[in-house]
Amino acid sequence: MRAEIGMNGLVKEVASNSTEVIVKPQRRRFSEAYIDAILKELDTAAHGEKGKILRREGLFSKQVTSWRKQRESGSKVKRGPRSKSSVDMRKELAAREREIARLRRKLEQAEIIIDVQKKVALLLRSTDQTEEPS
Repeated sequence: MRAEIGMNGLVKEVASNSTEVIVKPQRRRFSEAYIDAILKELDTAAHGEKGKILRREGLFSKQVTSWRKQRESGSKVKRGPRSKSSVDMRKELAAREREIARLRRKLEQAEIIIDVQKKVALLLRSTDQTEEPS
């Protein structure tokens, strides 16, 4: 980006052929201690001060509302990666069952081949034994 002065005297940014890398913003994560401290501060704040606290912390009222609901219901905010949904788990189970069936078919084929090899070996031994005395 480079700055140019427009006809009205205002500075405007103009895109340039730079190799600027745009970084995807990271989602903010709040610790339980931080959430508790903010909720306590908002509970003790006067009516006009609540908005000031939210602006200072960069929070939205929807976040605070959901934190309060979680506090009232007694459920803690779950941290970490999301667990797989039941649909994903069913898909994974079906894929694993298909893999098991494929491996069982392969095992049956291998057992048949081994049985045939044993029988061929027995036949070859018996023919070798019958030919030697002659």
